[in-house]
Amino acid sequence: LIDLIGQDFDLAFSEIERLIVEALTADDRVGGIENLMLNKTAKNTLVVSFTVATIFGSITKELEVEV
Repeated sequence: LIDLIGQDFDLAFSEIERLIVEALTADDRVGGIENLMLNKTAKNTLVVSFTVATIFGSITKELEVEV
C-alpha cells in the first residue's frame, strides 16, 4: 500500500481492491469477499469496507487508508 501514496485515486481504488482480494482469498478458509466498498472521505483518505465469508462465518472489516 505504501506504493499508492500520492497516486491517482482511480489507480488506488483498483489496486487496493486487488490487494485485499488477493491477500484474503489466498487462505483456504476464505470463501470470498462481499460488499467491498471504497469511499473517498478526505483529500487523501479512502475508507475501505468489506465482508469476508469464511468457513467460520462472516467477518466485516473497515479500514482507513491514506493515499
